Amino acid sequence: MKKKSFDWKIVCGVLLMVVIVAFLLFINTFLYAKTNLLIFYFFDVCCKDSFCVWLCILLIFLNVMYDMKKKDEKFKATKPFVIFFAISVVGLLVVNLFPVSKAYSEVMIDGKRPSKIGYKLNLLCDVVLDSTATDTIDTKDMEIFENSYTYRTRRAHRRTQRSYYVVYKVNFNTYYSLEEKQIAGCIANLMLATDTIEIEYYPNSGIIKSVNGIAKNEYELLRNSVSKIENDKDEQKDNEEIDNEANELAAAYLMQDCVGKTLMDVQKQFEENEINFNYNITYISSQIFAIDQIAFFEEGDVYVVNDNSKEDLVAFPRLKAGMTKSEIIDVLTEAGFDYECDEFECSNCGKNKLHTVGYSAGTLIPKGHKVWFSVDE
Repeated sequence: MKKKSFDWKIVCGVLLMVVIVAFLLFINTFLYAKTNLLIFYFFDVCCKDSFCVWLCILLIFLNVMYDMKKKDEKFKATKPFVIFFAISVVGLLVVNLFPVSKAYSEVMIDGKRPSKIGYKLNLLCDVVLDSTATDTIDTKDMEIFENSYTYRTRRAHRRTQRSYYVVYKVNFNTYYSLEEKQIAGCIANLMLATDTIEIEYYPNSGIIKSVNGIAKNEYELLRNSVSKIENDKDEQKDNEEIDNEANELAAAYLMQDCVGKTLMDVQKQFEENEINFNYNITYISSQIFAIDQIAFFEEGDVYVVNDNSKEDLVAFPRLKAGMTKSEIIDVLTEAGFDYECDEFECSNCGKNKLHTVGYSAGTLIPKGHKVWFSVDE
């Protein structure tokens, strides 16, 4: 029995198909990244979504036709070619009526997942018209998300791929732009650093062309721009914190002896020092202070005399060492105060007995004000 010789022609044919397909998949992605021209993205989608499969079938068909021609010189390939291309056109049309492949599965056009041909027609329309729109978009109307999908590489083997989308709203339209990971990352960082982003985009497909006037293929320039915005924001935040701390200290200084002064005089001092008067004002009656005078101040609360018809100020009672918690509460309640009590891990004063008092005896405090004291555990 004659031993079969190894058919190198088949191996070369397969390698040729692999090389051609790999080249097409690479060159379009490469050219789009380098030039930022939408036509290369259109070719890339066509290749990945259906064309490369058809090309492989075409190469196999051409190889078969070549073999048949070698075996029979009278063989005419015209009719098979016509049949093949007719079937191919119908087949490609049918395939393209189905939704886009997994690589573009999160793309939405007019709120719906488009068919393969629908997505390509929208891209082709943008390529032919070569017209873009530019809008300033609020970052709350933008989103970055990652989509994972799997596909089979060999029998029982699957590979996971990830795609990244920038979603943004303009008026009543929502656009989905499939982007490289590094571009999506830049835009995500920009969204954290600023409230608005200027987006230039193709109106039919929603593909982003530039961000804040920088073409998205100019990655280093875009990244440096984002870094500058982030640094400026951090510097502004630091300056604001410093200013806030300085204002808080100045406000505390102005309020330390405010009791007995008129509210108008104190507010005027704040205005002269360019500090906001951010205090809660409560009006009370008192016969001790004049109208519009500050009678009591604590943290963010200012008590101002509104009239002299009655007395809302009460002298804080004397709390003696050794008093129990219940005795202290009775005294404070009788005086007309609300209270707050803490317990300390201490035994110097005796279990459940007075440890610390928030006010000295005789301090004038508005009725109903919450006063603080503590007892030992």
